[in-house]
Amino acid sequence: MKRDLTIKNDSQELIRVAAFIEEIGEEIGIDMDLQMNLQLVLEEIVSNVIFYAYPEGTTADILLSATFDGKKLTLVLSDEGRAFDPTKKKDVDIIANPMDREQGGLGIFIVKNIMDSVNYQRTGDKNILTMIKTIPLTDNNTPKNISMTKIIKENGKTIIQTGERIDTLNAAQFERDIEPALEQGVDLEIDCSKLVYLASSGLRVIQGTMRTVIRELSGKIKMTHVSEGIYKILYMTGFTRHLPIEKA
Repeated sequence: MKRDLTIKNDSQELIRVAAFIEEIGEEIGIDMDLQMNLQLVLEEIVSNVIFYAYPEGTTADILLSATFDGKKLTLVLSDEGRAFDPTKKKDVDIIANPMDREQGGLGIFIVKNIMDSVNYQRTGDKNILTMIKTIPLTDNNTPKNISMTKIIKENGKTIIQTGERIDTLNAAQFERDIEPALEQGVDLEIDCSKLVYLASSGLRVIQGTMRTVIRELSGKIKMTHVSEGIYKILYMTGFTRHLPIEKA
């Protein structure tokens, strides 16, 4: 199997990228958890190119190719933007408290932890990033519909019910949605019972919310009903060391 997708350096193209990996997942039988992880990988890498590879106002093509040999899925991303090797990015210190870390760097860290291998080449004027993942084949699953963030006040506690995704396209809206709930001494619970997809942009919102609630508002914050897949992302990036998390 081989598939190619050409997109423009526009954040709205991330919708096509997500659809691209969904189609591949359905064709070769990737289970839903891994399919979500592969969507996360592509969102992180493609959004980096969209936002940082080209001067502002420049329109350019980005080529994504996917090849499956029956065992391994190879994803290759190429662009003609500024030379940048994301594999040389220093790993995030997952032991450090997220409130003390500089923001940024979580995306490529997540990618390197999900994929079996990540390799960069600069060939002529092109950046070429090759990512490989071994695929255990299972029955296909069908993604659920995306729901909206809700805020509930209950017994002195403020509960944020997330939607199904917090990604590059909606993280800013998620941050705006929860802002009215942040008040002095707030006891904040982020209910993740519907959450199936969490990108680094969403982690940055959680990181900033931790800092605001604990250090500025002298409040409390925890995440509840966290699925195994989301827990793995939080564990991988060090949040489980410093943020109370209750699994589903």
